[in-house]
Amino acid sequence: MTITLIGSILLPLILILFIFFDTKYLFYLVFLFSAFTSTALVKFAGGGKSFQIYHVAAVIFIIKVFMELKKRNLSIKDLHSKLLFIFISICFISIFYPLIFSGGTIVKTPASDKYLPLAFSYQNITQFLYLLLGYLTYLSVLAFFKIKGLKTDTVMNIIRITLLVILILGILQYVMPVDAYNNLFRNDFHSNDQRVALGVRISSATMEASILALFITPIFIGLAINFFNKFNVLDLVLIILSIAINLENGSSSFFVGIFIFIIFEIFISVFIKNKKLSHKQILTFGIILLLIMVLVAVFKDKFNYNIGNIVGKLNGQGESGSMRKYDFQYHMNVFKNYLITGIGFGSVRSKDLISTILADVGLIGAVPLLVYIVGRLYLLKRIGDDFSKVLYAIMFSTIVVLFISVPEFFYLYIWIYFGIIDYFLFNENSKVKVY
Repeated sequence: MTITLIGSILLPLILILFIFFDTKYLFYLVFLFSAFTSTALVKFAGGGKSFQIYHVAAVIFIIKVFMELKKRNLSIKDLHSKLLFIFISICFISIFYPLIFSGGTIVKTPASDKYLPLAFSYQNITQFLYLLLGYLTYLSVLAFFKIKGLKTDTVMNIIRITLLVILILGILQYVMPVDAYNNLFRNDFHSNDQRVALGVRISSATMEASILALFITPIFIGLAINFFNKFNVLDLVLIILSIAINLENGSSSFFVGIFIFIIFEIFISVFIKNKKLSHKQILTFGIILLLIMVLVAVFKDKFNYNIGNIVGKLNGQGESGSMRKYDFQYHMNVFKNYLITGIGFGSVRSKDLISTILADVGLIGAVPLLVYIVGRLYLLKRIGDDFSKVLYAIMFSTIVVLFISVPEFFYLYIWIYFGIIDYFLFNENSKVKVY
């Protein structure tokens, strides 16, 4: 076992916060570090295993929150989602499916990028443990707000600060020597350096460019909506930096995610609600378009590359596009063969969440999750105040990026979003019954 350089600095800090400081500081820390998906604090030689910074911060936060919950004799049974509990329960039961009916099925597993015969392995268990950590973080966020209350301005500032840190680290990655940067922020065994002509694609403190897009895209859209409701200099800076970083790293998920969100919102406004676009909405779209055009002019070559890359992926062309298309079609066929049950959680790692989840847990597991997501989006849309608009944009865009380019569902910030959303919708002052 080896404590990394950054681990020797941050482990004492986390423990000090746990012992001597208020729980709110641990919440700030766990949200910040939830975006650090490539940073290991402790590494175990030989097995390629590690404790990442978000693992440690989340466990300490969970312990601290539930200690306080018990001390205050409070309960969150009226806040947590039954649908998510059903989803987690089905995932747990399903991890043993490969022992029962693997049937010679061949899939891509989380352990390898090759197609291999399905078999029960430690990956089924570890993938579920990652998911369970996310779910326990979700419960802890609900408990934290039950104790402290939800202050929307504080949540927005935490989101802004975390995004700013990730963007600054992306800039540092661009200018620093690759090995020096990796020793600090991308030191986990599973980090993936995608090399290009002058270095590596920007991925900041995340595992790869698509994971960076998963974190940046939803917050970018949420802050853009917030910015046009209320001018904020920091939001403007974060919007510009987000576009610049994603033009540089070449991830199509960022631009596809924005495009789908805008098209969906126009469709809802014009065809479902039968509304004409307001002058404010037209102005908002126009300013966003103008901003993108300015950045496109500055990063012309990068923009042309990204457009070609996106078109190629959508057409199933190129190495990335053809692999995504093949993996999606192949694992959807696995889902068709195991329509109800799937083949077991943690058995498949496709290139997107939808085919991964359907192949893993079938309809019996996917339906509760999808109903939860659609239901929360509907309720947020119905409320329609400034904060709910931001939460709606973050949740919608997170799911879009997951469905098109990221197969893992255990990133902690996703479950923190779920916790914030559920407390916002179903706190003790709400008359809406949680489901």
